[in-house]
Amino acid sequence: PQTAYAMFPLVIAVFPWLVLLLVAYLLLTEPPKELDSTSWRSSFVFLIGRVFLRACVRRQGVLSPGWAVEGDKVKMDEDAKRNLSAVWRGWRLDPDVFARYCQACGISPPSNPGSASASDPFLYPETLFLRHMIAIITSTSFPFSSLGLIHLRQTVETHCTLSDLLAARCDLCCGVCDMRATDKGFEIDMKCDVHDVASGRILWSAVTTLLSRNKTTVEKQGKSSRAHEASQPFSGDIDSYTGKHLDVPDGTGLRYAAATGDYSPHHLYPRTARLLGYKQPMVHGMWTLAKVLAAIQAGTHPPLRLPLVMKATFKKPIFIPAKCTILYTRPTVNNEIKFEVRDTEGTILHVTGTIASN
Repeated sequence: PQTAYAMFPLVIAVFPWLVLLLVAYLLLTEPPKELDSTSWRSSFVFLIGRVFLRACVRRQGVLSPGWAVEGDKVKMDEDAKRNLSAVWRGWRLDPDVFARYCQACGISPPSNPGSASASDPFLYPETLFLRHMIAIITSTSFPFSSLGLIHLRQTVETHCTLSDLLAARCDLCCGVCDMRATDKGFEIDMKCDVHDVASGRILWSAVTTLLSRNKTTVEKQGKSSRAHEASQPFSGDIDSYTGKHLDVPDGTGLRYAAATGDYSPHHLYPRTARLLGYKQPMVHGMWTLAKVLAAIQAGTHPPLRLPLVMKATFKKPIFIPAKCTILYTRPTVNNEIKFEVRDTEGTILHVTGTIASN
C-alpha cells in the first residue's frame, strides 16, 4: 500500500502528458483510406474522437488555407479527390443487420427478395457509408470543420434487388466529388457507390449533399428567409396528393442509431441535442425517407419497379416526438411521384422530393 501511495503523485504528473500524446496522435494520424471491420483505426471510437478534435482546427463554412474558389466552385484536382475518399472492400450483406434496419424503420422485409418491385432495401446501403464519410470529414485534407455539417439533399439510384445484394461481394466506395460556395456557406457532394466485384457493375449509387454553414452569412440574412423556407406552399394542387400519417415516437433516434451505427448526438437525447444547440433530438433524415418510400410502395398500384431514383431535399428538422403527414401524388406518365412531409397542420415543410421508376 505504501508503494502504491508513493506512485500516486507520479501518476498524477504523467497523466496529463499521456492525454496530450493521445490527442496529438489522434490529430496527426490520418484515418485509413481502406476501411475494414478488424482495424481499430476503422472503429467508430477512433473516428468519432477525430470528429471533435478536428473541429478544433477547422472552421464551419470557411475554407482552410490552401484552397481556392473559382466562380462558385472549390478547385479540386485529382490528388484532392483521392485524399478525400475511402473504400471498404469485400463487403457482404448481413441479413440480420438488414432485418434490424427494417425493424427500426418499421417496414417489412420484402417477401420476394428477387422481385423487381422489392424496393425496401433501396435506402439501406446508405447506412453503410457512415464510416466512410466520417473518415473523409476528419481527414487533414478536408477543408471544413467536421462538426455542424447539415444534411441538405439526398439522391439515390438502384438497379439491384435484395437477392442481388445477398449474392454479391461488393466494394463500397465513397468520395467527395464536388464542393461549391453558396449564400449559406459551402455545399459538399459525397458520391457513394456499391460495386459488384464479380461483374464490375454498380448495383447502387447515391449523392449526399452536406452544408458547412457560414454563421456570419446566415445571421445577415435574418429570420425572415428561414421563416419563408418553413412555410412553403404545396408544390401543386393539394387535391392531387394522397396523405398518410407519420408518427415519430420517443426513442426513434435511438432505435435507428442502434440499427445503423449513426449515433450522432443530436439524434439521441434532449441533453445531447442541446450540446449541439438543438432544443430536442431530431429524427434521422434517412429514417424519414425510408418511411416515405414504404408509404408510397404500399399505396401505389401497380407498385413501382426497379430501377428507382429518389431525390429529396431536407427543409426543417423533425423533432422527436412528432406527428407528421406524408403526402404524395399519383405517378405521372413518366412514372414520377412527387412527395412531401409536413406537420399535421400542413404549414411546416420538412422534406420534399420525387421518386421515379424507369
